[in-house]
Amino acid sequence: MAMTKEEMFKQIAQAKVDYIGAIGQIQARFATDHNPYKVGDILEDPTDNVRIKVESMEYTVSFQTKIPYAVYNGTRLNKSNIAFKNKEKATLYQCNNLIKIEN
Repeated sequence: MAMTKEEMFKQIAQAKVDYIGAIGQIQARFATDHNPYKVGDILEDPTDNVRIKVESMEYTVSFQTKIPYAVYNGTRLNKSNIAFKNKEKATLYQCNNLIKIEN
């Protein structure tokens, strides 16, 4: 039995979804393999003078370089590594040359 137009379009749509998923998996693996930090680490972005205790991580892809990197979310800390009273949250980006603070 010959393929219908509808079947062809359905298979093309599925192939696109599979392709995008495969790219995402490759990017996530690259970012994970090149991520030097973990949940619980204290990181500082010296450019913005922001310090956090990492509570979660996610990955994104640079618009300019197309290279994936980690994004760190956590509670903002003062220079003594104590959370501010308002429990302010902050996000730091691996591409910003972060510094790991020993705690």
